[in-house]
Amino acid sequence: MKIALLAAGALLVAAPSWAQSGAAHDHGKQPTHPGHGQPQTPSAHGQAHGGHDQMMMAVDPARHGGPAASGYHHAMMTMHQGMMQVNESDPARAWAAMMISHHQGAIDSARVLLEHAEDAEIRRMAEETIRAQEEEIAGLRSWLERH
Repeated sequence: MKIALLAAGALLVAAPSWAQSGAAHDHGKQPTHPGHGQPQTPSAHGQAHGGHDQMMMAVDPARHGGPAASGYHHAMMTMHQGMMQVNESDPARAWAAMMISHHQGAIDSARVLLEHAEDAEIRRMAEETIRAQEEEIAGLRSWLERH
């Protein structure tokens, strides 16, 4: 009896996060975000969301980048949109095209860091990231041109 009560209590505590994660299925009772199975219901913050894009828009600057949060958010959204817009039937070309957007996102976020951070070590890392990712993008573009 104690075990049953503990299990029921655990389910009640876990249910809200379990339902939001998409692990619970409502069998079509609520509209869902295409391709994600996430219900289109108000989030815990009271804002309506239809998927990852809107959830990312609710960034708390105190927890996610401070004064740079807007720049990081823009870099992530641009990267995500670029990756999702790839329309290639060949899996190798699709991967290469998505990686260009992915690497550009790293460059964009490193530039945001350079605008806001003073620490010399992390600034060197960001500068190295920019250099390395620009090389990767050049290599991917070259490969796409040949294939």
